[in-house]
Amino acid sequence: MRMAAKSIFFVSLLSVLIGCAQALTPREQGALGGGALGAGAGAMVGKQLGNTGTGAAIGAGAGALTGIAVGEAQQRSLSREEQKRQQREAIYRQELEIKRQRQEVEDLRRQQYYNELLR
Repeated sequence: MRMAAKSIFFVSLLSVLIGCAQALTPREQGALGGGALGAGAGAMVGKQLGNTGTGAAIGAGAGALTGIAVGEAQQRSLSREEQKRQQREAIYRQELEIKRQRQEVEDLRRQQYYNELLR
């Protein structure tokens, strides 16, 4: 029972730290969340096998590694989305510049036409 209390304390402490942390990346969030869930699950399995602490430690490690992998995939996905957003912005700016230049060419043609009429 004493080891289960330590596990619950560890998970609670991790939850508080996660809640107070600033600007964690998806990878870091995955590691912390996975570690906390893994520790809890490992403690329960370990208790059934007679060694709660070892189960919690193994579960925390496995959960953290899994959380890192999931968080890394999310982070890459966000990076791709950010790249797409930047590309869309660049295309929009280029389209505006093309429109401005077309208008400028049209104005120059019009001006040239009127200058030729005045000669």
